[in-house]
Amino acid sequence: MSRRRRGWRSAWLGLRPAVVYASDPLGAWPGTLAARLAGARLVYHEHDSPQPGAMRPWLAQRRRAAARSADIVVFPNAARARIAQAELGFAADRLRVVWNLPRRGELPLLPARPDEPLVLYYHGGINPERVPEAVSRAVVNLAGRVRLRIVGREAPGAAGYVRHLVRPANDVISYEGQIPQRTDLLSAAAVS
Repeated sequence: MSRRRRGWRSAWLGLRPAVVYASDPLGAWPGTLAARLAGARLVYHEHDSPQPGAMRPWLAQRRRAAARSADIVVFPNAARARIAQAELGFAADRLRVVWNLPRRGELPLLPARPDEPLVLYYHGGINPERVPEAVSRAVVNLAGRVRLRIVGREAPGAAGYVRHLVRPANDVISYEGQIPQRTDLLSAAAVS
């Protein structure tokens, strides 16, 4: 092994974080493994929870193991946290509910735009529970007075749901895809 390569490897192995953060079911297993290898605390933060029973069994097992071994488990609201706690079986004293809201300073100022349709804007994990089909039907029935913009990714177990909501003949519901940067996400919401 070259001297340069040995130096990089020993520097990498010398990293010992105190905390490892895993932010979704797909990151649960790598996060748990990294925390164990580093002897670090694990924080498991689930932004978008899959519907119960929608995940592949091996992935659900790793998600459950991460939640049970985490020092802190974070969910964006109490209702979702209660469902996940019952499903995953983690200790109640480890749960933290942290709303993911932008700071006022992050929001751009917009001039009023009269006589334009009301735009409903949704961003996050997309599945029938969070963006019900009844909402899309109501938007279509309002004949252009209301529009729906959807940004995000389909949640595990909801493959094809966006295509179901956004039909070619429908010009009042749009799907913008994923926007990875928070500042870009807030700007996209502001121009709705």
